[in-house]
Amino acid sequence: MHLTLQDQKGDLVQIDGTCVAKVEALNHDDTVRCVMSLYQTSNDFVCQRIDEPETENPWYRLERCNDELEIYQFFGTEPLANYLYGRAGIEVPGLRNTK
Repeated sequence: MHLTLQDQKGDLVQIDGTCVAKVEALNHDDTVRCVMSLYQTSNDFVCQRIDEPETENPWYRLERCNDELEIYQFFGTEPLANYLYGRAGIEVPGLRNTK
């Protein structure tokens, strides 16, 4: 599936892939504070973070990642990122699934 994503420079980036997980954090008034998305292409992953997407000056960050460790290094350890890892089935360093 062809997707168009925006990067930090405002450029539109075309990728051929699928959305693995997309999560949103809300403010107290239910406006979106942050969106984290993870896409998979045939040979890598694309990570996108958008802060304050509903404002006049949203902040975009986009990066290609080769593996789960690079995905983890992009999104970090905040609660929304941990939620994204769970939705995407990504193992997080220092945590263990004990089902």
